[in-house]
Amino acid sequence: MRPCTKFIALTLLSLTLTTAASAEVALFVNGSDVNLRSGPGQESTRVIGSLNLGDEVRIKSQNGQWREVYVPKTRQVGWVAHWLLSEAPPLGMRREVVGVDCDDLIVRDGPGQSNAQVAVLQRGKVLDVIAYEGQWRKVRDPNGSLVGWVAAWLVKPATVAEQSPLPRPDAGGPAESSRWVKAKFLYLRTGPGPDNQALAILAEGTHVDLLSLEGEWASVRVGGSAVGWVHRDYLVASPVAGTQGGLTLLTPEEMTASFDAARESAIQGLQSNQGYVLGDNCRVRSGPGTTYGILATVNEGDTFVVEGSYEGWLKGAFTGGANGWIAGWLVTTATTPTALSASQIPASPSAPVPYSLSGSSIGEQIAQAALAMQGVPYRYAAASPESGFDCSGLVFYAHKQLGITPPRSSYDMWDAGRPVDRESLLPGDVVCFANTSGPGVSHVGLYIGNGNFVHAPQTGDVVKVQSLASRSMSFCGARRFW
Repeated sequence: MRPCTKFIALTLLSLTLTTAASAEVALFVNGSDVNLRSGPGQESTRVIGSLNLGDEVRIKSQNGQWREVYVPKTRQVGWVAHWLLSEAPPLGMRREVVGVDCDDLIVRDGPGQSNAQVAVLQRGKVLDVIAYEGQWRKVRDPNGSLVGWVAAWLVKPATVAEQSPLPRPDAGGPAESSRWVKAKFLYLRTGPGPDNQALAILAEGTHVDLLSLEGEWASVRVGGSAVGWVHRDYLVASPVAGTQGGLTLLTPEEMTASFDAARESAIQGLQSNQGYVLGDNCRVRSGPGTTYGILATVNEGDTFVVEGSYEGWLKGAFTGGANGWIAGWLVTTATTPTALSASQIPASPSAPVPYSLSGSSIGEQIAQAALAMQGVPYRYAAASPESGFDCSGLVFYAHKQLGITPPRSSYDMWDAGRPVDRESLLPGDVVCFANTSGPGVSHVGLYIGNGNFVHAPQTGDVVKVQSLASRSMSFCGARRFW
């Protein structure tokens, strides 16, 4: 037995954080559609993003009752009211599940041995990990009675069988009910979202008990004990004929990483005037907009000196000598850039006429509502011009402008709409694509005519028009809701 209270080797001590004197390192949003602002306070600041219940934020600084935060999920920096933040996310939301791997594990109120002790736990105790900070983990007792920080080297991944069942939903929430997996295979994850660790694989036809919903993700119980999260698009309300189902546990080596430590470390290490590129082949332009010429391309991991911002675009000096502009949603910065005035912006070249429709049918009006969102960034689980759009969010939003309420997820749209042959497509029809990010219908857009459709493609991209021919391999049909 190795006690946790013995002297830790100097090599391990060098990995701990000794500067985090405050427990306010990683906090969580405790409301829905919380505004991320450009500065502290509601006066003279603008909304630059939207946060959802349970989103993790990292505290950078404070001003009265406001906190400057870095949002790992979107790589944004902004300000949030302190009263809208909590020490932990809602019960059941977690990064991974671990077990104590020593005797007398000390739980502290911050990441580092200089922080105060709040509890001592025994070997085998199972904990939910809710945040990471270097070699430290912010953990919570599954019943919510304890929140604190522990050294990562003193815990180990827990198997699915060791996990405690998640608490039942509050009164008024979705009741526990039977569902079946309708996909060749489906990952059971530690939390809602593809960035969370996969614990097991569920075969088609596996029976699960639905516990709660969080956006497009469902908390489920498998076999009466194993609990995790799956994408709700791949659950159906009746048994799948000709299947047997089954659960295959993943070994620690097979579990997917839930946190890109190298990238987060690089971002956290940015100097105050630096930015970090989040994707490959991102274009640097001569001005703040897609109508300006391309000067260079940059890739994920490239850093640059930030010189200012204007209407969502950042001006900077890039590696290789390029001095130009890059879309703000393709990068993250250490601090909020200085806003530039219109007099400091290069004259705009003649802008191309945006793709539009002139018809007045309901379908054409739906398509036009989506076309008006061209250029809005993709954002997972979002469905508004202010927060961005995912693929089904754009389709949902465009229909709502005409008083039509389709299902919110791509799979449900396929299941609920009236089938339309490709030869009979009209503007406003929902075009569906399969096996793009998982088995089954996983992407949707809106047909606009002449073989083209408008959609929100993926993270790092924007709402735009594309030809159906370019996605002919994944196109699987269309549905109509008007």
